[in-house]
Amino acid sequence: MSYFSNIIIFFLIFINFAHAENLLKIGISDDNSYPYYFKQAARFQGLEVDLIKEIAHELNLQIQINAFPFKELANELKKNNIDLIISMVSETPERKAKYALSNPYICTYGTFLFRNEKAKLDFSRANRKNRTPLTIGVYNGTRYHKYAVSIAENKNLKVQAFSSHDLAMGAFDAKKLDIVLSEYFLMKDHQSRHRAASYVMGDNAFVEKLVIMTSKNNQNLIDKINPVLKKMHFDGRLASLSQKYLKTNLLCN
Repeated sequence: MSYFSNIIIFFLIFINFAHAENLLKIGISDDNSYPYYFKQAARFQGLEVDLIKEIAHELNLQIQINAFPFKELANELKKNNIDLIISMVSETPERKAKYALSNPYICTYGTFLFRNEKAKLDFSRANRKNRTPLTIGVYNGTRYHKYAVSIAENKNLKVQAFSSHDLAMGAFDAKKLDIVLSEYFLMKDHQSRHRAASYVMGDNAFVEKLVIMTSKNNQNLIDKINPVLKKMHFDGRLASLSQKYLKTNLLCN
């Protein structure tokens, strides 16, 4: 092999290494959760996609978005197939203990969506023990699931967990559920797209602080991201993203 050929090979290896060092691999759920992330024209778009692009630009990094089922994202992180997760991940004590989390960028709500006014009224009534249980659908393994289980006995609820948000909503539309519990804007969007069904929004159950998540041994990446989030908070870019996609300002104090 000639000296010139060796130089070319070395140069290509160097370029690939430099690209890898400059590449941030993002894990996102493979479902559509408008307005946070969704596919349009075969490209991911949404509040969280725009946010991670802004962060990467500030850090002089390129991004590669990798889609997986939500329940597999943590495992992909463990296998180093992705560097971080931004996919409507809420801050919980369990996650804070196990992972490195960014400061919250949006504070939203877990909210109920009822099939009709009767279901909402039945849910709100006291002493439901003697009534037929209402069936509530949730995404399995999420904070919504945990919360539904915690109130099930008092509210006389039958909790049905699904392997994805989309499956839970499909069962709701098919009249197999009386209630679903999920993120406020996902519920609001679903209600607006099914006006003929006369779905009814309920009260907010709890506050959700959305964060970016990575492994504990990648805390240095979070330490770089947090100042960018703080900068975007003060210069108005976070508020602009919230207004663009949520039509309101849901920044955390």
